[in-house]
Amino acid sequence: MVIGNCKTVKMVLLWAIKLSLDPAFFIFSLDTSDCNSLVPTCLLPNDNSYIILKPKRRRNRGNRRNNARRNQQGQGRNGDEINVDGIKEMLKDVVTTKTYQNVIYQNKFLFKNKIVLDVGAGTGILSLFCAKAGAAHVYAVECSDMADMAKEIVESNGFSEVVTVLKGKIEEIELPVAKVDIIISKWMGYFLLYENMLNTVLYVRDKWLVSDGILLPDKASLYLTAIEDADYKEDKIEFWNNVYGFNMSCTKKQAIMEPLVDTVDQKQIVTDCQLLKIMDISQMVSGDASFTVPFKLVAERDDYIHALVAYFDVSFTKCRKLMGFSTGPRSRATHWKQTILYLEDVLTICEGEVLSGNMTVAPDQKNPRDINIMIKYALNGQRCVVSRTQYYKMR
Repeated sequence: MVIGNCKTVKMVLLWAIKLSLDPAFFIFSLDTSDCNSLVPTCLLPNDNSYIILKPKRRRNRGNRRNNARRNQQGQGRNGDEINVDGIKEMLKDVVTTKTYQNVIYQNKFLFKNKIVLDVGAGTGILSLFCAKAGAAHVYAVECSDMADMAKEIVESNGFSEVVTVLKGKIEEIELPVAKVDIIISKWMGYFLLYENMLNTVLYVRDKWLVSDGILLPDKASLYLTAIEDADYKEDKIEFWNNVYGFNMSCTKKQAIMEPLVDTVDQKQIVTDCQLLKIMDISQMVSGDASFTVPFKLVAERDDYIHALVAYFDVSFTKCRKLMGFSTGPRSRATHWKQTILYLEDVLTICEGEVLSGNMTVAPDQKNPRDINIMIKYALNGQRCVVSRTQYYKMR
């Protein structure tokens, strides 16, 4: 007997056939509020015991990066559109917003009577934090139409004497002051560098920051690990093998070149995590965002590897104590999630074996806000020997 209809039913029935079980003995209990909660229960013939099959792990497919063509301030790529959902998602990211708030409120000595420049201010939330912490004046620069709303927000909260909202690209405007003491920004993008504002922050640093000024945050670190992800790779890549009875496998090459931004379950992690790159925002130049770095990922258990996963940490080192946050799969989720790069091969790896290679990252020449990634990887293991180069584009 089967109650409900879901592709999980088909999966379990196929499982039954493979084990030579009678599908008639399968009973499914379904929470009608969510098809993903389908729990199949197998009653074996001539046996009163039950076998419970755990539902297939899956992530929320609504989190796909391809459905989020916006930068971290919720504005459009043309700089003038307002994406209210994007702004809301940003503000509801408690990890990020509370970290910035704590950095400012718990280190008021940094802001007392200082001139602050908020780059890519969005709603002006960081500017309001700084004003409340005692800043002498805050200049909030926002190039999208969100600047008009930010002005209203500042006025309605009684900070119009302290916070000045300036609309326009920061490269094209002039500040009313010669120098600023602090530059604060949420410049990071997906994969740290996709649709980021790093070059803008570096431009502002060189033009307006005093010699002993402070950048918040001032360090960012990019990491890499590897995961088992058979179910989701099947949905993303192998889907093209049979589309309503037609072979569209030629599309797989393009599909695998597109990194996926999503939240990874830490139980999927197969290897250790490798630090790829540390960016010191106070010292680096724009060309440092292009780099080639080696990696060695050591397997922590026997398993399969279907994808590599990149994430980043952010640090505020000028505080009384080190503060920051991580976007990694073992930390509380942020709106940046993690970036998943699927491999063409399915790697079988044993505990202690090493997946090695190097990663090259560079802005796209036609559109510098897009990111080109090249990964060379090799595994010489007991059960798998492979060497391959793959190319990815975040766009």
